[in-house]
Amino acid sequence: WYYKVFANDSNGNLNNTASWHSFIVSKPDATPDNEIYPTSASPLTLIRITAELDATDLLKSVNATLNMPSGFSFANTDAFPQNQSIGNFSAFETKTAEWHVFTPIVESVYTFNVTWIDTYENTWTGSDKNIEVSYDITNLSNSTFVNVICAVEIEAGNDFTAEIIIRDGLGNYVNADSAPEISLIDPLGDVSVGPTTAGVVNIGTGRYSYTKSTAASWMGGSWQIFADVTRNGYSFTDREFFKITSGPFDVRDISIIDNVVSTLIISVVLENQGGATKDMYVEWGLTRVDTNGL
Repeated sequence: WYYKVFANDSNGNLNNTASWHSFIVSKPDATPDNEIYPTSASPLTLIRITAELDATDLLKSVNATLNMPSGFSFANTDAFPQNQSIGNFSAFETKTAEWHVFTPIVESVYTFNVTWIDTYENTWTGSDKNIEVSYDITNLSNSTFVNVICAVEIEAGNDFTAEIIIRDGLGNYVNADSAPEISLIDPLGDVSVGPTTAGVVNIGTGRYSYTKSTAASWMGGSWQIFADVTRNGYSFTDREFFKITSGPFDVRDISIIDNVVSTLIISVVLENQGGATKDMYVEWGLTRVDTNGL
């Protein structure tokens, strides 16, 4: 492209003696890389696919799309939609996109790829990858299934415990390449702990225990534990929900200061025995002695 600066006055005198200047507009440079996926899986199996984009230049508002053939269905689309926003890239920055997908029921070899596009419609497409979907039991020993079992409910301030179980496609217990990485996600969807291997202990082939001491100030509500297991160089995940309840309130020292009807005065001591600020709803119930009526 070229440009130059010229000027004219109100009398129509024109000065355009300035020289032309050139500048180059080119597509920013980025490279799709490091797609991680299972090369084989059974029909109707949940698999995890990740891909990276290595940006050499600045990129603006990049979206990543996993292009899958008909028959695949996307799971957990709120967190990992087929087309997801990755955001802006700084120069020489790498970002990762992740998808959870169910394989088709029909056995075949399927081809997929990942497309990245920025706000200016610059596009980068990764190379085609193949996944074999088959019931062939000779490949089942290479399959990996992860199951997280955890306490359903704990009180804030107590220990949270979980067990991560890993099996192959034949049902045999198998060890991971390394200790599973654990993340704890709070009721607001924020990662409160991890990813970490702290607190993870191998208690037997294919079995890992996890223990985490919670604080009394931890938020009450529905939490998630997310386990990321690597086996044979591939990543497999599972998650489970559990509930954290805040410490109890103590109700004590109920006393009647004035027992005359219409001017009853009753006092009670309410104590929050937990470590976090909480609202309390108090309901008074008075029972007539002569009729036991409430």
